[in-house]
Amino acid sequence: MSIVRVTLTSFLFGQTIQNVMHFNNPDGALTELAIAEELRVNFIGVIKPVQNANYTWNKCTVQTLGSPNGEAVVVNYTPIPGALSGTPAHSALAVIFQIRTGAAGRKRRGRFYLCGVQQDSILNNILHPAAADLYTAIHNSLTNRYKSGGTAAINIGVMTRGDTGSFHNATSISHSNILGVQRRRNTGVGI
Repeated sequence: MSIVRVTLTSFLFGQTIQNVMHFNNPDGALTELAIAEELRVNFIGVIKPVQNANYTWNKCTVQTLGSPNGEAVVVNYTPIPGALSGTPAHSALAVIFQIRTGAAGRKRRGRFYLCGVQQDSILNNILHPAAADLYTAIHNSLTNRYKSGGTAAINIGVMTRGDTGSFHNATSISHSNILGVQRRRNTGVGI
């Protein structure tokens, strides 16, 4: 079992947005470059149809944890914009995706925040029902591809920081219709 840390970097109105996720790369089946390409096509490619065109995915950093080499491989993407024209919601608003494992407890659940929400996708401070249906299709696609036993060569999961032995493969990915707020994504505040 080989655990990789993936950092996807994107931008919205000059604000840097990063998501850090962990994947199991069984037997080192994919190189770091192949993982970056897999995520460009089958992760970002699945998500970008619900994101605003002002939001762009720009970089993927992949690092195999516990490797003697241990160097991160950085792949710069030709900017990949979201597909929706119009007004984006504030950059601090995000749809929360939950990563569930078969194990109980707080340390066996994870999440990532998806920024670039389209303003028209929000109704009364939650996802509009039509948008929620699109996000459901996305989390179903991500689950089928990246869960344990999914169609991808890598599996998303959850681990305790710095402890690769605590990695648990995901059994499902879902989203919340209630938007999350990332204060550090406020304009001009950190990443």
